[in-house]
Amino acid sequence: MPPKKKKEETGPQIIRNRITAERLLEYLEKELEACETKVFSTQQGIVYSEPMVAWGTRQKARMDAHKLRGDYPAEKSEVDLKLPNAMALVVESRQEAKKKQKKNAK
Repeated sequence: MPPKKKKEETGPQIIRNRITAERLLEYLEKELEACETKVFSTQQGIVYSEPMVAWGTRQKARMDAHKLRGDYPAEKSEVDLKLPNAMALVVESRQEAKKKQKKNAK
């Protein structure tokens, strides 16, 4: 007998199964305490700075946490379709669909 194939997970399933709330919290805690070390090249050689606060990383982590909590209003997206004769296209496609239904019913 051939071995059974594993059912492949889709992207959303992988996210739900492998990225738990606890794991997200661990990453958030690390990101909220993020530091960075700057590297400079001088005539004397390479110089490393003292660890400094990584404000960009901390800010992004804070914003992500607020989004996950639902603190921000929903993002609004607008789509403006400027197609010539858009209404005619809709009517035509509906008529074609009705013709197909009548053919299939026979």
